[in-house]
Amino acid sequence: MEAACWCTIQYYELNQRVGPPFKPTSKQVYINGYTHTLQGDHLCLGSLSNPTHNDKTESTRKHIGDGIMLTYACGDLFVDCLSDYAVFFWSDTIIMEMKASPTLVIKLLPRGSSKVFSNLEFSKALHDAVPLGYNATYALNKVATVQLSFIKGWGPDYHRQSVNCTPCWLEIQMHGPLMWLDKVLVELGPTTFITSKS
Repeated sequence: MEAACWCTIQYYELNQRVGPPFKPTSKQVYINGYTHTLQGDHLCLGSLSNPTHNDKTESTRKHIGDGIMLTYACGDLFVDCLSDYAVFFWSDTIIMEMKASPTLVIKLLPRGSSKVFSNLEFSKALHDAVPLGYNATYALNKVATVQLSFIKGWGPDYHRQSVNCTPCWLEIQMHGPLMWLDKVLVELGPTTFITSKS
C-alpha cells in the first residue's frame, strides 16, 4: 500500500519535540544543520527555534553540517551520511533482516550509506503477527518507525541508554506500512477500536 506522503519526520532535542512535523513531497529528502533551504525537499534544523535548548544541543546542531539524505524507493528507506560526523539509527526491520539483538543501534560513518527500513521485513512481521491477534498486531506500530541521531549514539554501548538522551535526533514514521497496519487492525476488530494513530 503506497501513501501519497510517504513519511512524517519529527525533530527532537533530547526529549523535546522541536518544530512542526515535516512531510516530504519527494522521494529524496535532505536534512541538514543549516538555516535555510537551498532547493527541493530540505529540512533545515538550524531554522527551528527551541528557546530551552542547552549548550550541548546547540553545539551538536552546529556540527550537523550537510547532515543526511533520505531516499525512499520501492517501500524501503535508505540514508546517506553527508556530514563530517557519524549518524546512528535504530530500526526494527533492519534488526530483523540482520537477525541481530533488538537493542542494536547501528553507526553509519561519514559518507556511508545504509538501508534503514525494509518493507519486506515489515510485511513478514505483519504476516506473523496477525494469527497472534489484535494486540500482537497493534505492537507493530513501532516497527514502522525509524530513530536516527546525529553525532551522538545511544544504546547498550553508551552512557545514553535511549535515543531521547541524545542532543539531536529524528523520528521517521513510514506512512505506507502504518496505513497497511491500520487496514489489518480494522479487519481484526478489537473490543475497543484503536488504530496505529491512536
